[in-house]
Amino acid sequence: MKKLTSITMAFALTLLVSSFAFAMQGMDHGNMKAGDMSVHESMKVMEDNLALMKADVETMKDPAKRKAAMGAMNKHMNDMHHGMAGVEAHAKKNHDKHMEASMKQLNKEMMITMKGMGVTKKDADKGIPMMMDGIHKMENTIQKMKSMK
Repeated sequence: MKKLTSITMAFALTLLVSSFAFAMQGMDHGNMKAGDMSVHESMKVMEDNLALMKADVETMKDPAKRKAAMGAMNKHMNDMHHGMAGVEAHAKKNHDKHMEASMKQLNKEMMITMKGMGVTKKDADKGIPMMMDGIHKMENTIQKMKSMK
């Protein structure tokens, strides 16, 4: 029985790690082709979707609208990732270390926002401020990036 439990735990751990790796697979925005969008178009996509995400968080404050707003925010985050991919590709293509560093920072701030979404599902009073903090930080980073172009 002890062996079966150990094997089951090992399998569960392997499954957990592999599913995490699979989920993170799409997070590398640098794999997009640099020619997909110009850096200006990519920045515009990021700004537009950040504004939409901010509106989604405001909508989430209403418990009756929270589920729909979460779905909308997922879509806007996905679109934001496309914009980020374009900027990352441009930065790598042009060996722009400052822009690459800003994109790493933006990725961290996006993760804060995503973590806030997860927390909101359990406790909106804690999660919504986390999302707002992540979005505010992303806005500041994007403003710095705009001055680099």
